[in-house]
Amino acid sequence: LTGTLICRLFGGIVFGTWGDRVGRKLPLMVSIATYAVFSALSGVMPTFFWFFVCRLLFGFGMGGEWAAGTPLAMESWPLRSRGIASGILQGGYPCGYFLATIAFFVIYPLWGWRVLFVLGVVPALLLLYIRTKVKESPVFLARRAMLEKAGTPEKGISIVRLFKPDIIWTSMHAFVVMIGAMLSQFCLSALWPTYLTNELHLTIGQRTVFIVLLNVGSLVGYW
Repeated sequence: LTGTLICRLFGGIVFGTWGDRVGRKLPLMVSIATYAVFSALSGVMPTFFWFFVCRLLFGFGMGGEWAAGTPLAMESWPLRSRGIASGILQGGYPCGYFLATIAFFVIYPLWGWRVLFVLGVVPALLLLYIRTKVKESPVFLARRAMLEKAGTPEKGISIVRLFKPDIIWTSMHAFVVMIGAMLSQFCLSALWPTYLTNELHLTIGQRTVFIVLLNVGSLVGYW
């Protein structure tokens, strides 16, 4: 879990920076392909070492998906309603967790844990839709047109901009808020099933009920 989340940070930096240069769509597609492939490979690895490597690379792609997908969604939404848009976007996490919980309840007793990881390849089916139907961020296109008109192409690495004197305190504030959010979110969501299993000794059905309730509450809270 720790390795996956650390690599999520680096994936976010790399894909986010790439997205600031070339647009949001291409990095989003590559990041989805990355985490889908390495999720599936996690389910067929013969040793823990190679499983661990796949989880690191899965985290890298997962971080990239968030860094590329979030600005694409928010920049494509009308400004007046971006608050609820962010809630709907964040609600994707408990929705996915909910689906994974149901998949665990149905699949794990029959075929074991490996099949659950292989199912992680399913998001790759979105690539064709994103490629053909999703438009590039209008904010990115407008900024690129403005830079081209002014004859000042993008220079430097975009993450450096976060530490410029005019916005560094905003960056630090966001950084501290996200530390708190990540600590609370992932401590609960990632370790909750283990606690229910090892400490409370609940059955698969009982654990499923608890985790479904957790995600319903999360979804309502995000909205």
